[in-house]
Amino acid sequence: MTGKVDKRNEKLLSNIQLDNFDFLEIPELYIYSGELTRKEIAYLKERLEEMRRVRENCDYESQVRMRQANERDIAHFFGEMRYRRLQLRMQMNLKEYCERFLESSEDEVLARFSLRRTMRQLKRTLSRWFRRLNE
Repeated sequence: MTGKVDKRNEKLLSNIQLDNFDFLEIPELYIYSGELTRKEIAYLKERLEEMRRVRENCDYESQVRMRQANERDIAHFFGEMRYRRLQLRMQMNLKEYCERFLESSEDEVLARFSLRRTMRQLKRTLSRWFRRLNE
């Protein structure tokens, strides 16, 4: 990846302040891309809230169908090509970050990593994120 993408990736990751993204869905990263308008962010927030409710109340098959329907809706709202470019860019950023995290040989990084702590931090971060978007 180019230095520009790497810097953008670092900015994206520092905004979220997490050590592990395995459990974060790609659409949630779009908010941090810096490419969306307020209207698009609001629309995406509604879709993500809808998915959160589905995850809490529905079986797995319904969740899969709803995720596919939401992705189609988001793609239609953003425009198919723009959505695919954004999706690919976020996936590349996420993949690069995960690879660097896994390849890291720094003892302090590995010693700090805790799945339970990461999940709690993820929950707090997303809760703050939803509160800020609701304001």
